[in-house]
Amino acid sequence: MPATYQRYVTSSKALLRHFTDVSLDKITPNEVERFKINRLSQRRAARGKDGRKTRKGKIKPATVNRELACL
Repeated sequence: MPATYQRYVTSSKALLRHFTDVSLDKITPNEVERFKINRLSQRRAARGKDGRKTRKGKIKPATVNRELACL
C-alpha cells in the first residue's frame, strides 16, 4: 500500500499543476487530451550527482497513464 500512496502523491502533483482550479466534474475529454499532449512533451526532472535538479528524457506514456488512473 505505501507504494500506491506514493504513486498517487507523485501523480497528483502533475494533475494539480495542469487542472489548477478545475473541479472533477468540469474536466472534459478534450482537456484530458491536452494534459496528455502537454505531459508527453515535458522532460523528467532528476537529481544529478551534485544534488541539483537536471532534466532527463521525456515523460513516458506509462507515466501519463498512471497519472490519468489517479485522476
